[in-house]
Amino acid sequence: MKPAYQLKLDTDFISRVQKATLSTENFGIEPTHGLFASSEWWEQIAAGKLPVVTLHGVITRRNMGSMGDWPEIEVRSDNGEVSHWTRKVNSKEQDALYVPGQRIEIDYVVQRHRPKSFDHGSEIKEVIEIRVEPSTGADSAQNYARLRAQELAAAVCLNYMVIVGAAQQLGELAAVPGVMEEEARQVFTNLASEVRGATARGKRGALTAVLEHWRQPVIEACKRLSHSKF
Repeated sequence: MKPAYQLKLDTDFISRVQKATLSTENFGIEPTHGLFASSEWWEQIAAGKLPVVTLHGVITRRNMGSMGDWPEIEVRSDNGEVSHWTRKVNSKEQDALYVPGQRIEIDYVVQRHRPKSFDHGSEIKEVIEIRVEPSTGADSAQNYARLRAQELAAAVCLNYMVIVGAAQQLGELAAVPGVMEEEARQVFTNLASEVRGATARGKRGALTAVLEHWRQPVIEACKRLSHSKF
């Protein structure tokens, strides 16, 4: 198993949750075992006072949830239960570990949001570490590139505006041999180039014009790519 995510390394997330918890009663995590991810909190885990639960299972699906902008996986546990989790990573390269069919272990603790928060203090599963069995085979990098390209294409079909964040990734994936057909490769390569240029000029109108110009070719390419069988 290789680590795909470790909470201890996610200092930005820890800082944001701690700040929310300390500055308002409407956000953050109830400090039942100390401030989230503080030394006291980790000591409570080490002492077994805040129990760690480990989910053992297999990744059955990966997708972009919400409005096509939230990376998720579906996991079937060893006892047959299906659950959905955010694809947390400490670096973007770790996302390649989340491949359907691979074994996964998720360590988490049960906490609660603040009583005055949007869910009125409901229980939540705070992930502290995720480990995934790496894919084998010389072509695993290419397989991931295909999977990622199809995933992004499906997200764009769901919500075209995610193309703003996906354009550069699709342009990079277009350079990987065997990931997409030539017509789609040209569309995403040209789009990425024009988006970079419009962004560099710093004019919102320029970026809007680029996105509108490429809307139909991009959607058509994404439809084909999201259903392609390589």
